[in-house]
Amino acid sequence: MNATAPVVQRMRRRLSTGAVVLAALLLAGCSEPTYPPYALDPHPNDAVEILINVENGPNGLEAHQARASYHVANQNCLPEVTNLQGVQQAPATYAVTLPVRDLGDGKYSFVLFLDQMSEKDYYGRGPCRWELALAWADFELPDVNERVYFRASSTSEALEQGVVTRYLPRHVHAQDNGRPYLANSISEDELDSLAQALKQEAFSIHMAAASKARLK
Repeated sequence: MNATAPVVQRMRRRLSTGAVVLAALLLAGCSEPTYPPYALDPHPNDAVEILINVENGPNGLEAHQARASYHVANQNCLPEVTNLQGVQQAPATYAVTLPVRDLGDGKYSFVLFLDQMSEKDYYGRGPCRWELALAWADFELPDVNERVYFRASSTSEALEQGVVTRYLPRHVHAQDNGRPYLANSISEDELDSLAQALKQEAFSIHMAAASKARLK
């Protein structure tokens, strides 16, 4: 019998055991973790009214819904990263759907709360603090078979600076994939770079934050 055979067999057993351990670690890193649900503050009061003005929009354009998205400001409240990729898998954002008021003559409004999210200790690493990241409203043409919608959106920083204006095409066709199509919007600088004929085909959506006030 070859004298090296027992040594080779022991090495194979060790390699096999190591492969099993490595596979277990990889599977553990790839498994889907579960996270506690984020909570809304039951009594928010730091309200901001968002005003929207649609100019020269397509006939029949209607506000579909508004949303406000929040992000965790202090990332150290999230779980410690333990996966092999070094990626934080816990969700760091949360969005809420808000009703839209039709004020007539192409004007709309919705109200969001800066303190909408509950600052709780979700992961045993201290309370998570939330900040408003993005606010937007979606508009649709309900009498059109193609599901095209138009979005007015802004970051919280841009809203603090004043009116945010985006330009969108009056005529757009959905992609033939059975899913709603989001029309692209551009800034005023980008509009200026277009040919005059394309400018005439555009309409604008203006978005601004009114003065903050406690709602009654």
